Amino acid sequence: MRSSLYLSRRSLSQRALQAMGVVTFASTGAACAGMTGMGMASSRGSMAPDIVSGDWDEILQAEHRAVDQMFVEMMAPSATAARRADLSAMVKDALSQHALREENVVYPALRRFGVEQEARELFVEHADMKTALAVITTQPPTDPQWMEAANALVTGVRGHVMEEEMEIFPAFKARLSADDNAMLTELVRMEAAKYTG
Repeated sequence: MRSSLYLSRRSLSQRALQAMGVVTFASTGAACAGMTGMGMASSRGSMAPDIVSGDWDEILQAEHRAVDQMFVEMMAPSATAARRADLSAMVKDALSQHALREENVVYPALRRFGVEQEARELFVEHADMKTALAVITTQPPTDPQWMEAANALVTGVRGHVMEEEMEIFPAFKARLSADDNAMLTELVRMEAAKYTG
């Protein structure tokens, strides 16, 4: 149901990246030797654990779970306005980084493999999410607009995640060869490395 709001550690060539439908820069094809994991750390701290293993979809699922845990704490009746403001910033950081991994790597790969309509819809849902994130990070949690936007964000993201995890990603992964799956995993890790040092 749609909401209106919404591995192999080898060097990757430009040609291989382009075959996956990923727009690249010259340095994108570099090997990721020594990369041990990724997370969603921010200057404010993070509730997201580092991801040290798993395929691309498992990495994204772990990020989904970490954000949902932040939602639970942020929406708790006992949460103070100050804690909600802190969590809003953490959610924005985590979802922004997560969205970049999906938008720069996974969604172009979906398009490349003929899952065009779903990829377009997922991009639109991300735009809706970013609108709600702007509200919850610029309005005080005591403002009624904040609660309305926060509820819409939580509902939209949970619907989006369910669709990705239950429908789109499993069907897509089933179509990938072992090499394509490994490549997509490596690309997700490379994208994550841009933001985690």
